[in-house]
Amino acid sequence: MNEDTMKLEYELTAQDYIDFNLFHLNYSKRIRNLLFIQRFIMPLIYFALPFILARSTNVPIWLWLIVSAAIYILWVLVYPARMQKNLSKKLLKALKQDRNSKLLGKHSIIIDKGGLTDIGDGGETKVKWSSINEFVEAKDQLFIFISESKAIIIPRRSFQSEEILEIFTAKVKQMRTAS
Repeated sequence: MNEDTMKLEYELTAQDYIDFNLFHLNYSKRIRNLLFIQRFIMPLIYFALPFILARSTNVPIWLWLIVSAAIYILWVLVYPARMQKNLSKKLLKALKQDRNSKLLGKHSIIIDKGGLTDIGDGGETKVKWSSINEFVEAKDQLFIFISESKAIIIPRRSFQSEEILEIFTAKVKQMRTAS
């Protein structure tokens, strides 16, 4: 391989895939907006219940309002952790199915002037630099977004040193800019 080409081999685990999806929940503006509605707006329905229940019971409305407020506050506080836990469980279940099992395992990334090639058990994906939406450096991974919700996931632990990581990220940024 010449100096314009770089190859990286790594292992993609289920946790890497889950981490990407959890990252994407907080990164995508569209998903953040949906989660805001589910967390704060939808539970406001609880405040309609006191008016219905106060008419059909002997319990005063103020007591029903306190119960509704407590349920609302509990929902707002607990929702993010529950949602992340449920998503993680669903993703693990999906990864255990045959059609998704090839997402994980050994991968090779080759970057050159023409673009990026991801080779794994599930096949080969070639992406031109002009087709890459975004390159994001997260705490434990690098994400090369090839659409709004699909990315090539590269764990930082794949790099033998911080220097090689810096060379790789600089090369990806340079190639994207040059395209």
